[in-house]
Amino acid sequence: MKKTLLFYNLYPKVNWEEITASLLKNVPHDEIIVHVTLPIFPLFRKRKVINELKKYPNIKQVLFSKNVKKEGESIGFEKLKKEVVLNNYSILTYVHSKGSSKKRKYTKEVKDWTELMRYFVIERLDLTKKAFAEGYYLYGVNIREFGHKSIPTTPFHYSGNFVSINLTYLCEALHTVAYTKTYFGLEMFWGKLCSRDKAFSAHESNIVNHYEEEYPPEKYLNT
Repeated sequence: MKKTLLFYNLYPKVNWEEITASLLKNVPHDEIIVHVTLPIFPLFRKRKVINELKKYPNIKQVLFSKNVKKEGESIGFEKLKKEVVLNNYSILTYVHSKGSSKKRKYTKEVKDWTELMRYFVIERLDLTKKAFAEGYYLYGVNIREFGHKSIPTTPFHYSGNFVSINLTYLCEALHTVAYTKTYFGLEMFWGKLCSRDKAFSAHESNIVNHYEEEYPPEKYLNT
């Protein structure tokens, strides 16, 4: 039986240790691979990141790249496709260190948003497996049926960019479907992989802007 993989795209700039601890606190996936996009002073930061990630023995591999702001998270995704044989896995879950790029982005509202995505997309791998067994190709929360203003042709996207991919059906598409390697390019990419009816949403918060409104766990736990 093929394994499940959590791919964590880490930008270690602001509060990244706390964000990492929160995201990796309850991972049911078989393996974790971390990609680190290094900001300024990469050699010093690399040593610090390596020492920090040693706290997580279930991390199988750590990849490194230099940051190019305009390319956003696409740097890590391209590294993943180049370095990892995705055919070995049945499910790929993609997450990133949301809120680690700037102090003003690490707020109570963003923490709530990240925890919502973490709970459903990482911790509730059982729900992902159930959705995929029922014939879905993508899984996440808060589907938005439009693209970003810079990429308006995207049919839909998962707001916040935490998503699981059914590799049984989409592994080839991950490598062949084109996308723009820009700041929002990867977030808009998933909606190009399949039709909307094959994309599952485990929860809709109905929050217009998660950057501005709190959404604590009691809103969705035990519901």
